[in-house]
Amino acid sequence: MTGSDDVLALGAAVNEAKSAQGGSTGGAFLIDEYGRILVPGGSGTNDDVFVAGECSGSLRFHNAFDGNEFDLYADTDLRIGDAWNRPYIGVRYQLSKADELYFWEVSPAGSQKLTPPRQDASLVRALRLIRPYGPVRFLLGPGGVAITKAPPLWEPRYAGRLDLTTWFPKEALE
Repeated sequence: MTGSDDVLALGAAVNEAKSAQGGSTGGAFLIDEYGRILVPGGSGTNDDVFVAGECSGSLRFHNAFDGNEFDLYADTDLRIGDAWNRPYIGVRYQLSKADELYFWEVSPAGSQKLTPPRQDASLVRALRLIRPYGPVRFLLGPGGVAITKAPPLWEPRYAGRLDLTTWFPKEALE
């Protein structure tokens, strides 16, 4: 990421969350569709995820290959089905073969399908333009940017933006 006080604060929040859970600093974290910074549990062997804080605004990175700077989730010039030529990262969700968006939760108590309060019909249509049939795995990034992979080579594709008003409620930070 390009250097700034905000990047340093993000790194410090991730390291603090990892240390508080008994893990070592550095390593994996993810930013969800609401901008929450998600950090895996300290042991790395369980399914615990902790919210280290929240962020907003663009996620700017330096491209070491061409020297340019880019916003990881900028999508103003993308249309549904366009190639996603950035890292394929985000929170994983599913679209069923019956066109239902959901999250598959796995916990020590078992697994279950969780559906949002309302279905985002526009996102379902966009995913079906890219993958006309069958179940579809897709990723959501900050602001609800949706990406999925498409055959025949399973390359990442832009699928639009989720309408966050239809989605799972944002959990309050404790």
